[in-house]
Amino acid sequence: MLNDKAVVIKTCLRDYVDGRREMMLKKWEGKSDTESKKKIEKINTEYHLEYILSEGAKYADQVAIASHLAKATHPDLKVKNVTNPSVIPERPVGFPEVGSHSIPVRDQYEDATGNGAINKKCYELHLLLQVPIKGASLRDLLEKQDQAAIDVVREALPGEKGVEAKLLALYTIKSQSLASHLLMKQVYWCVSGEPTQDDGYHLLQPMFPACLVHTVYLSIYSARFGGDNENARKARSEKRAHSGEYHQYPKLAVQKLGGTKPQNISQLNSERGGVNYLLSSAPPSWRSSEVASLLGVETVMNAFRRTDGVESMIRRLVSFLQSEPPANEPTRAKVERYVRALAEALANFGKQVIEAKPTGWTASSECRLDLHEKVWLDRGRLSLIDATTTDVSDKEFKAAADWLDWPDEIAECFAQWLNGILRKADLPVGDADFKHWARQALVDAEWPATFRRKAPPKSEVREVGHA
Repeated sequence: MLNDKAVVIKTCLRDYVDGRREMMLKKWEGKSDTESKKKIEKINTEYHLEYILSEGAKYADQVAIASHLAKATHPDLKVKNVTNPSVIPERPVGFPEVGSHSIPVRDQYEDATGNGAINKKCYELHLLLQVPIKGASLRDLLEKQDQAAIDVVREALPGEKGVEAKLLALYTIKSQSLASHLLMKQVYWCVSGEPTQDDGYHLLQPMFPACLVHTVYLSIYSARFGGDNENARKARSEKRAHSGEYHQYPKLAVQKLGGTKPQNISQLNSERGGVNYLLSSAPPSWRSSEVASLLGVETVMNAFRRTDGVESMIRRLVSFLQSEPPANEPTRAKVERYVRALAEALANFGKQVIEAKPTGWTASSECRLDLHEKVWLDRGRLSLIDATTTDVSDKEFKAAADWLDWPDEIAECFAQWLNGILRKADLPVGDADFKHWARQALVDAEWPATFRRKAPPKSEVREVGHA
């Protein structure tokens, strides 16, 4: 006879199994073909408390319940040869990156991996052992050797010796020790600083995060095929108002694991049909919002200042100089880094304009840029200028391009622009700074054309004899 506590445990377990059976049968409601009848009969046979406990106890020592799977990396890896860890991570403080730890503990999944023919049976046992019973799961009670829980499983499997130990064997590490494998994607990371020392490395083994992958799959699947999202998608295509949210995942990729037998990888992989969604990791294709506003302006420098990140760099440079740092090498090096970053940003800005604008756009009467800026940002215009042209603006453009001093002019324009900003911030700058800023732009900016540096004044030219 079961005591009151055991009766409560048994009732909870049976209610769970009945609910699980009803959920599985819903997929076959209203179907009467031969295949559907077989599926319904199989579900009615397998979803009973005694069956789940019996089959699970029989195979629990052959399947690993894990949060990270080895077989997803290579299908030939056996659970007895490589460790499949079971870890429920919590979000580390100050760690904003997305990962398995981003999923609330209550929503964490563990997967069953090992043998494709029995993964499902062991997974059903795993779910049964997680059923909450007054604040504790069946697994918790069996691990604490709760007599009422033991009585329930022994009644369900009479004559089975040590049934509780066989059930809990599902959670033991199947490999004899913590083990990796040659078929895993391993990285040896040098921690000693001496590459020649064989014992100076840590072995890093990236593992397939079953919980994270399944959570992402359920979210994307619901967004793509869920009723609410389908209604929102239809309203969007028909340009109708809709009160709900609309979710989409552009450029989605699908990785198939297991081929025609996804159950050989794991149970959750089987439930997904082997489908694993991969979000696009391609860099965004964007163009500066300022590229289209260069007609009618005297210089591009104001547009450049409004591009992403430039104003922030200027503020940091000004703030640093206003703090009155000591006149030493570290200070000069820091200022040089700021100026170099601005020069490189200017070069990138130029590339964006060249890519965005049609060839010959500077020939427009609305383009008021200085000649050296026109050559910098529209050098393809040369291919449109006929050698016999009589157009004055085309002749001037070709002459400036042929002379090849436009990079120097751009560098001086950059230096003058930066000096003006610093003077407005009441910072003492002069000709020496001007030359240094220009030099930074010439040396470090990746100008899209070969340039020649201006020859130094004769007073600065020195003869160098052979040593």
